[in-house]
Amino acid sequence: MTYKEFLQSKIELAPVSGFEIAREEINAALKPHQNDAVRWALRGGRRALFESFGLGKTVQEIEFCHQAVRHEGGQALIVLPLGVKQEFTRDAVRGWAMRSRGMCGRWTRCAPPEARSC
Repeated sequence: MTYKEFLQSKIELAPVSGFEIAREEINAALKPHQNDAVRWALRGGRRALFESFGLGKTVQEIEFCHQAVRHEGGQALIVLPLGVKQEFTRDAVRGWAMRSRGMCGRWTRCAPPEARSC
């Protein structure tokens, strides 16, 4: 066994445990790179998005949770520092048709922005 073969034998890839979703099923408000990232995370199931500032991680996380709940049922939990709660809330309300259901940040998705009254 060569050293390269030895190293290759040590590579362990994480199993794919998510699900495929069509590009068209993702919220149209996402930019192309955000759409790709959300679909990649959903496909893998257990993936994290480690992106630079300003690339839209907040909206990607919201869409990821929405699609996961839509596909699998149940609820989603997003844990975040208090320092980003205001930005997170603003993004959720403005672009993702969400409304708060209490101080701790329980959210429900309501109608699309053009049809909502919440």
